[in-house]
Amino acid sequence: MALLPTSVAYGLMVIAPLGPDWVAVGMTASIGSTILFGFLAALFGANPHLLSSPRAVTVLMLTAALQVALDRGLTGHEALFLGFSGVMVAGLLQLLAGILRLGEIISYIPYPVLTGFINASSLLLLLQVLPLALGYPELTLGEIVRHPIGIPLLWATLVSGLTFIGTFITLKKFRLLPSALLGLLLGTAIYYLGHILLQLPHAPLAGELPLNKLWQIPLLLRDSELWPLLVSEGDIPLLTGLSIALMVSFDTVITGSALALHRHSDNDSNHDLKLHGCLNALMGLLGFLPASGTLSRSQVILQAGGETHLATVMTAPLLALLLLLFMPLVAQLPLWAMAGLLIATAVRGFDFTAILRLPRLLRSRAQFPASIVGDVLVILLVIAVALLSNLMIAVGVGVVLAILLFVFGMGRRPIRRIFRGSRFHSRVARQPAQAALLQSEGDRIAIIELQGALFFGSCGRVQRKAGELLLLEQIDYLIIDCRHLTSIDTTAAAMLRGLVRLCRKQGVALFFSQLEHTSLRPTKVGQHQRQCSPIGRQIWSTLEIHGVVGAVGEASFFAETNDALAAAEAELLNCHGAKGERLLQQLMASSLLFLGLTRSAVIALGQQCQKRRYPAGEVIFNQGEAGRSAIFLARGEMEVMLDIPGSRRRKRIAILTPGSLIGELGLLDGDARSATVLATQPSICFELEEGEFRQLQQQQPELCNQLLHNLCLIFASRLRYANTMIAELER
Repeated sequence: MALLPTSVAYGLMVIAPLGPDWVAVGMTASIGSTILFGFLAALFGANPHLLSSPRAVTVLMLTAALQVALDRGLTGHEALFLGFSGVMVAGLLQLLAGILRLGEIISYIPYPVLTGFINASSLLLLLQVLPLALGYPELTLGEIVRHPIGIPLLWATLVSGLTFIGTFITLKKFRLLPSALLGLLLGTAIYYLGHILLQLPHAPLAGELPLNKLWQIPLLLRDSELWPLLVSEGDIPLLTGLSIALMVSFDTVITGSALALHRHSDNDSNHDLKLHGCLNALMGLLGFLPASGTLSRSQVILQAGGETHLATVMTAPLLALLLLLFMPLVAQLPLWAMAGLLIATAVRGFDFTAILRLPRLLRSRAQFPASIVGDVLVILLVIAVALLSNLMIAVGVGVVLAILLFVFGMGRRPIRRIFRGSRFHSRVARQPAQAALLQSEGDRIAIIELQGALFFGSCGRVQRKAGELLLLEQIDYLIIDCRHLTSIDTTAAAMLRGLVRLCRKQGVALFFSQLEHTSLRPTKVGQHQRQCSPIGRQIWSTLEIHGVVGAVGEASFFAETNDALAAAEAELLNCHGAKGERLLQQLMASSLLFLGLTRSAVIALGQQCQKRRYPAGEVIFNQGEAGRSAIFLARGEMEVMLDIPGSRRRKRIAILTPGSLIGELGLLDGDARSATVLATQPSICFELEEGEFRQLQQQQPELCNQLLHNLCLIFASRLRYANTMIAELER
């Protein structure tokens, strides 16, 4: 019922340049395409909810081609031959687009653009049918507004309005019959009651349809003597075919995507492009109108309760069956009632969610209202351009605006976070004096964590912030964290090269992290080899080509931010003369573990410990092993690593330097080791077993109480540091 009035309208529309004598040809072309194309596209299409039929825009393109042919002095027969040849060309071009998989471009259409397309399609249908619903199909809406209100206008509005209301009233009342059919029957009954009993004005009717013309020999095959026109007037079918191909391809792909989005159904854009291309080529050969996926008519089936593929497939056969069996009744249907049905279809097709959600989100003071405003702006722009031009241009404008908003937004947020060295430390275990110095002087180290695409629209903000840190806050060490970067362009590389020169001028050490090239330096013994990502390699190559790597030096690039921060901390400590103590006596004097212990107590403790040596690469203990001892690192360096569940990889969480305490949890609770520790340098340790510790508790309880107190101080300092780190990461 929804397809019927449009089939009649398009049949009259396409043949308008040729005159009333060609009405049968136009009606045949429209009805034939609606039935044959609709059935085959639904039967073999990838989207189970996609209904295909002729569209007003493509019909107008074919009408324009016929008018051009007539203006050149060709006959109506020749004009039709060239026009349908253009339809065949459009199908072949559409088939080529599907073979080349151009349908994948729909993945770049943003959601606001799709929403705007849905609303614009419904609004265009509404505006197209409103003049007929108001009783003046020959006038425009502007002319109707200026037209004096009369009985025909009020009577037509009443019939179409009651049909419109009836489709919504019966939507949930009668589940066995579609609400669209019930609304149409209600409007038709009201019309005939008023026309017969009250002698109200007569409405235009659907009229007889020339179904017998559908089985004639196709025009392109019947008139082979017209084929030379394809050479002399070949520009008409070529340009017509190209225009129609662009429109039908776009309509099919975007309509299928919109249906799949809202119905969570399958959608293969390239399959539908190839199928519709073959069918449009067939339509041109048979002398039928071009067709494409139509959103508003697809929604009619869904709103009537047709959720399965069978509902879409049976639409065209049922239309043909109804036309054959009930032609006299169909001919008497008032177009005013059909107009009301189409208005109901258009209203149901609107997607009000995004627009209605805007006031509520703005009242709730959303954190990012600019993104909401941008989405609604795209939706409204797509609708406005569609009304002023056409849907293809509207969606193109919407995509361009969405891209500009994205670029503008990314240009404003290239910096993810900025850390300072006083609150964000490396995982290197420092002695108390060193930790205190980093706490007081750590603000001289700054970490800029970048994100997204660093390009001409965003690098300016990075340059300004880095300049503020160098010139105003007078930092001495700057680390550029590239972990969350996705790409970098020539402008951004030039900016970083300028930053290198500025750092050199100000005497600031510049480091880059998350960009270590695999050929820079060998991995330390026992350290897990980090695989550089493709994005990281691409960014590294860009920086290397544009001279950034050569300007800053390969030694300033690190695989992890922790390594870069550790290098900056080491230089800062060296500048303040806080080098790591090498003598055992100095380590004990500066360690929290021996705080408050007398010399005799330390000697007694040392007598209970065993001195152990570990070569580089040897594992001290593995995660999950039983452990009942604590280890004091006197010389060398070790790493603490955690196993990543579900993989064979390990994550380094700390670097231990002389003076560090290891495995004290196993000494206290006797549980399994919580991490793996291995020596990265030749190391000397002192190990206290649980048995010796229990014996020491019995012999010197005051010594053990002081040790436990010192362990509490160590745990407290670690907890405070962890809290500071968590707060900094959440900021």
